[in-house]
Amino acid sequence: MRGMWRHCTDERGIASVMAIFIMVLMLVSGIFLVRMSSTEGDIAYGSMWAEGSFFAADAGVNVGINVIAPGGPTCVAGATARSN
Repeated sequence: MRGMWRHCTDERGIASVMAIFIMVLMLVSGIFLVRMSSTEGDIAYGSMWAEGSFFAADAGVNVGINVIAPGGPTCVAGATARSN
């Protein structure tokens, strides 16, 4: 019985197993962080294009207003007044 207990308590090789386990954990966390970084870049790129589209549409509306009414009404404290 005593010989069997000594066989079960032998811890040779556990350092290699733990080192491999830690390396796998670090690899998985590194892959996760790279994927998250890539996703953040895609989000920033999409938001840049959305903002550019908004400003282009706003400029188009302003050009259209200037074409329809070249002088246009002037805004004074929230009310429109005609210029003479």
